[in-house]
Amino acid sequence: MPENILYQLLFALVSGFTEFLGVDASAHQKLFTLMSGEDRSDPMLMLAVHVGVLCAVILMCWSKLRRVLRERRLSGRKRRLKRQTDPLDQLDLQVLRTAAIPMLLSVLLYRLTDRLINGFFPLALIMIFNGLLLIYPSFVESGNKDSRSVSRLDATLIGLAGALGAFPGVSRMGSMLSAASVRGLSRTYALDTAMLLSVPVLIGLIIWDLIGIVTGFAFVGPLALLVYLICAGVAFGMGCLSIHFQKRLGSGFFGGEGFIMQRLSGNGTAFIEIDGHAEEYHL
Repeated sequence: MPENILYQLLFALVSGFTEFLGVDASAHQKLFTLMSGEDRSDPMLMLAVHVGVLCAVILMCWSKLRRVLRERRLSGRKRRLKRQTDPLDQLDLQVLRTAAIPMLLSVLLYRLTDRLINGFFPLALIMIFNGLLLIYPSFVESGNKDSRSVSRLDATLIGLAGALGAFPGVSRMGSMLSAASVRGLSRTYALDTAMLLSVPVLIGLIIWDLIGIVTGFAFVGPLALLVYLICAGVAFGMGCLSIHFQKRLGSGFFGGEGFIMQRLSGNGTAFIEIDGHAEEYHL
């Protein structure tokens, strides 16, 4: 039976909500553990959290993910197809494949960096560095690149930026969005790409969790299993909320010029010139 059910539920809540924001989930997990005094080395809890957030990103990005998986399946048998595949989906798949390579390699470093970086001071320094990564795109002119104009260099740099997420305190999502903004990607395309790139990384982390469970196997009772399932559900719900928040407001908070809030009233005609990507929200 888990020693502290409330701790595990709060841990899943914090982990799920911070997973897809410009703040790092692993750093907040460490800070939460240091402040609570509880042991974080529970592979079953980490497995529940990672499964929950993986299900969240799959659900919230299913339409885009389904198109990419369909293109990957069809790309292996193009010669037998009577109809052409979507060229944009082909380009999306190429970008994802290129960017995913350094990110998947970085998964091998998660256990090492997790052990090496402990304590408030090193975490604070790395989180300051993460903040600088998020602020830097504000000083760079934004672009409107999509899969048709993204080069392999762009995709590689985005993947390398995401690989920095192996260090606690560096946001994988925030660093990818910052790199994409610097390389001139449109915010919508950059966010979709970053979300999809989170899928293989989370699968890699789940494999790490399963290895930890197998090597340190301990009997899990039915009540404890129920608590872990609830934690996975909490992480799933907070992950969906985090993705929704990122899609609605992330372009203003994490990389970009921010929000322009101005009310126009009275008689007359108003001309507004907007450079780059614009979305309209009714507040």
